Formats: sequence, C-alpha cells, structure tokens
Amino acid sequence: MGSIMMVLSFMGFTLPPECSAYWVGEVGQPTSEDRDKRLRNMATRHMAKGLAQNLVYYARLLKAHPQTSVGGKATCCEMHADLDAPV
Repeated sequence: MGSIMMVLSFMGFTLPPECSAYWVGEVGQPTSEDRDKRLRNMATRHMAKGLAQNLVYYARLLKAHPQTSVGGKATCCEMHADLDAPV
C-alpha cells in the first residue's frame, strides 16, 4: 500500500496523514463469521475515525485553497508564483 500511496503523491494527489485503516486481529477466519468482532475492535475503530477526520479536513482545505498547475508554474500561493512546477 505504501508504494501505491507514493506513486499517487508523485502524480499530484494529496494524501492526508493516516489515510489508511486496516484490521488488527486474527486472520484466516471467514469475514462473515467475525464481522461483529471486527466492527467492535477499538484499534480499527480508532484508525477509521482518524482516517475519516483527516480526509474531511484535507478535502475542506483543498476546496478552500485549490492547488493547480497552469502553464508549468506553481500556483499554490503568490509567494511561489514564479517557481516552476515540478514535471
């Protein structure tokens, strides 16, 4: 998953911190049999909550301050307006 996230960031995607969640617990059991246990797992809940909060925060941040590349120039703010955007 780290490799996919690195490629996405190189392609210009914004990935907030803690942008993934995963199951912490036993493996090998059919998901249909331990669904309730997975939903009640506090570590997984904590990760899912942080994931959701960070995604919403970054979505609002990018909506308020969009970052685009126009004509090969960085346009994130006036201070960087004269810098060439990475290719």
